[in-house]
Amino acid sequence: MSPFFSLKKLPEIFGGSNLGYASPVPQLFETNRPPTEEEMATVLEALNKAKEEKATLEQRISLGDRVKPFFVSTHRVGRLRRQLHAIDTFISTHEARIAPCAVMRLPPELLSMIFKVAGAQRKSRNTDWALSEVALALGPVLALSHVCKRWRDVAVSTPCLWQTIPTLVLRRPEWRKERHLQCLEEVLRRGKDSPLFVVFDAGAYNNFDRQPRPEHPAVKILVAHSERWHSVDVTMADPSAIMPQLAPIRGRISSLRSLRLSVSTRCRERLPDCSIFEIAPRLRELCLYNVPFRLTLPTRMELRKLTVGQSIIAVAVTGNWRSLSLVCSSTIVDLQLRFVATGSGNLLPPTLLPNLVSMKVDFQNCPGGWFLNNVTGGSFLQQLELLTDIEEDLSVSAHAFISRSKVQKLTTLTLTQVVAPQDLLSILNCNHHLLHLNAPLPDPTCIVALCGKTDGCGILVPSLTTCRFEIREPIPSATIKLLQTFTKVRFDSSNASTHRPGESQDSIITCPGLETLSIHHSSTNPKLRHATYCALNGWKAPRNLGPEFEEVIIRVKRAVKRIEIARLLYWQMPTKAELQETESDLRRIYEYDGFTVSDLMFTGLPEDVIQLKKASWALDYRDIATQILEKWDPILCPAYGPDCWRKSNSNWFHYGSTTVEGRITVFSRVRDSLFGPTGTFGEV
Repeated sequence: MSPFFSLKKLPEIFGGSNLGYASPVPQLFETNRPPTEEEMATVLEALNKAKEEKATLEQRISLGDRVKPFFVSTHRVGRLRRQLHAIDTFISTHEARIAPCAVMRLPPELLSMIFKVAGAQRKSRNTDWALSEVALALGPVLALSHVCKRWRDVAVSTPCLWQTIPTLVLRRPEWRKERHLQCLEEVLRRGKDSPLFVVFDAGAYNNFDRQPRPEHPAVKILVAHSERWHSVDVTMADPSAIMPQLAPIRGRISSLRSLRLSVSTRCRERLPDCSIFEIAPRLRELCLYNVPFRLTLPTRMELRKLTVGQSIIAVAVTGNWRSLSLVCSSTIVDLQLRFVATGSGNLLPPTLLPNLVSMKVDFQNCPGGWFLNNVTGGSFLQQLELLTDIEEDLSVSAHAFISRSKVQKLTTLTLTQVVAPQDLLSILNCNHHLLHLNAPLPDPTCIVALCGKTDGCGILVPSLTTCRFEIREPIPSATIKLLQTFTKVRFDSSNASTHRPGESQDSIITCPGLETLSIHHSSTNPKLRHATYCALNGWKAPRNLGPEFEEVIIRVKRAVKRIEIARLLYWQMPTKAELQETESDLRRIYEYDGFTVSDLMFTGLPEDVIQLKKASWALDYRDIATQILEKWDPILCPAYGPDCWRKSNSNWFHYGSTTVEGRITVFSRVRDSLFGPTGTFGEV
């Protein structure tokens, strides 16, 4: 919409008036183009005349108020004021129209660059469910092209603005309508030869009656432009409903660089092999999720990123891995696998990945040793993440894999497993550049090694900044003391440096000190978790406060819940009786002198009292809440000091940087952070 939309009615306003203030350049208010020199001179001349007439009218209004009788001056002055208002409108609108506007005078080349930046700020698919796929994908571009003719010409002549195709949801009936098809064809035409990012959503497009499904017209339109495809994302429930429609692209995807295939349901029948993507020489990224058919890949390709998620069957891994390992193993940089397979090692031939930088493998319910024993990386490996649900120690296979690969600068190591890692110390001894460690709580020998110096080679992993341990059972008291020693030793921020024997001065490692030590307790028992929290801080276990006081705490928490409800439904305010009850409970809490820091942290009363104090309707007991917090301040000081463990979540305890809550993503298992929650897949 034009920013001068309201000015378009000026000719009607002045033309329909008997005051004679019609615009001398009515055509100027029908567009946003800058005025010409002739139009500028005409407008300036009209403005000078209007200002002279305005001064005359103001003088006549002032004179009429003083000289004429009341009944005469009122009628005349009212008519003059209406004329004055019309002149003011004339002056303001014309001055605004000829005012210098830098955006309107930008050259098309610079305006096109601005449009590219603005068009890149596309909304996420989940921002507004009321919008259509077209509005979500093309909203910013359509807004730019509907301002004025000049902006439209620039936007239409900028092909890169039209390279993101709206998500093609095949189950939506509107994608078979002529209007949507014309819009799709127009977007493709405006994009000219620019690369296309295509997304097919066939999630509920399966054909339950097994009748031949007619070819989708929108798919046919996109297939005709397959030579421009840069990225393709196909989400499907029934591969037989969408993959045959993509058959014509075989041999016509020379620009394809990224391919993602995801099947959301389990296919019980055997599907034919797929050779659609056999000729894709520029393919660099490949993502396969639950693909139940064999995928024939190019014989020559330099694949950089491979992601395979198989939570149901392992056809894509076992059927395609041989060709993947033989074709592109030397170029893979990022490898992500999630699958279920048998433990037989003959499924995977020995594979060398010399340029591998990151490897994430989720073995789920299958052994992982057979995979790690058949894969060898290179010295460039920086990130290694291994996950399993069975009682298998992945640290043994990981140590063999790291040693065989001759890794030089491993920075991130994640081991998510049920049992404690027995070979973790061996891994740490040969990877002194490690920055981030995520593993189950190791044995005391490893913790002792992390606390001090070993074998005269300096501090173990001196560059370690983030350390996360996972526990499933109560920590023994001896291990608690080791962890306390570990925090005191490794949280030294003095930039100490270590030098290993036989290394040059250039290899000196700067030791900035540990920033965060986190412990994740997977137990569902809150008392057990809090007992661990108290033991880490050296506090006594919380006491039994008695049934009557427990009822008081329950009522206070119920009052806090009412605050949360009142914020959403402001008319549901507490009654007078409820306010009096809450005030009485707060006074009982204030009069109780037996609270310890462990009691307060376990019950969560400090947070509850703070919420009650902030409530807008808490005038009756805001003072008593303030008194309670002042009384508890000396008790709570140990819980918020610099040398204490804190809670970032009911299952997470951390020691160190206070900003850890903003940096830690709390998952019950690391798998959820890599691949999304169970049953879904994270975005790649």
